[in-house]
Amino acid sequence: GPDALVHAQDKLRMRAAVERLGLPNPRWAAVADAEELVAFGEDAGWPVVLKTPRGGYDGKGVMVLASAEAARSAGPAQWFARTDGPLLAEEKVPFTRELSALVARTPSGEVRAWPVVESVQVDGVCDEVIAPAPRLLPEVATAAAHAARTLATELDVTGVLAVELFEAPG
Repeated sequence: GPDALVHAQDKLRMRAAVERLGLPNPRWAAVADAEELVAFGEDAGWPVVLKTPRGGYDGKGVMVLASAEAARSAGPAQWFARTDGPLLAEEKVPFTRELSALVARTPSGEVRAWPVVESVQVDGVCDEVIAPAPRLLPEVATAAAHAARTLATELDVTGVLAVELFEAPG
């Protein structure tokens, strides 16, 4: 439904929902200009990831910024100028691989999960999906499936939901 779909279409709404539900989330902020972005970077630590809240996919609408100088450069300035509303700033998470947890939820609320998969990215674009994810610790698989089930249930999703996750060391 539209109330669930808006979270898939707007990264700021999704980050807020993930935070509200107590699920793992990088530090993030809605930033309206370069100085807010610099303040976030100074607080979270450089590098930071800047994302367009809507329309980005497969590495598009994503910019990694290494410093305050980079945050004040032409690239972010163009994004701020052409975006209606704030952008999403996130701490850059050191991760070992990208995983996806898929669940299906019926209108009556029954939820079933597929095995967690690993996504192999090349230049920010998914090149290969390995199912099930190799060498996945059972507790990580359980946590990933729990996150997907929680989001599907709390956002009242009907249908299939894929939740992309980063596996971080430890």
